[in-house]
Amino acid sequence: MSNFAQDERILNEKRRYGDRPFDLYPISRTDLSDLNLALFSYDYLPKAFSEEVLEANDRSLEEQLAATKMITAVDDTTATVLGILTIGKIHKTFCRGLRIEVLSPGGVFGTITAENFGEPGYVDYRNPNLADAMCTFGFVQRFSMGIPIARRLLAASRHPEPKFEIDSTFARAIIQARSSIV
Repeated sequence: MSNFAQDERILNEKRRYGDRPFDLYPISRTDLSDLNLALFSYDYLPKAFSEEVLEANDRSLEEQLAATKMITAVDDTTATVLGILTIGKIHKTFCRGLRIEVLSPGGVFGTITAENFGEPGYVDYRNPNLADAMCTFGFVQRFSMGIPIARRLLAASRHPEPKFEIDSTFARAIIQARSSIV
């Protein structure tokens, strides 16, 4: 390998090492008061770690939050995107119309394309830390089964088949109300 190629490889490794996924970015003007610490302590931690591990843990709350990536560091309690999305306090919720739309900005990611979206066996995670946290809470299972499970549950409750709009800049899932509700 030439010196130039070796230098380029080292530079790329350093760049990758310094990169962090979006879900670990700090959210300025947030702190511990924006996080639901009871949810973290009494719901998240017992689901994420065994009882034996928690009993042996002598870390402070800030150390636990930093170790689970909910805040940036022990000495910087700025909440991360992961922290706000996982244990952040929810202030407002809106529901409009007789359908739910889930919009994922940025389009499909990694190995997922518009052609293979929703097909069994294709999986990739833009925000792996958020996926881990949502798996801990039981909201996702991380086996590329979300869409098939959603389709099965919607059919079982007499909802129409979900519709997907896939673009290079977004992915949207549209879930309609049952016709008997309308």
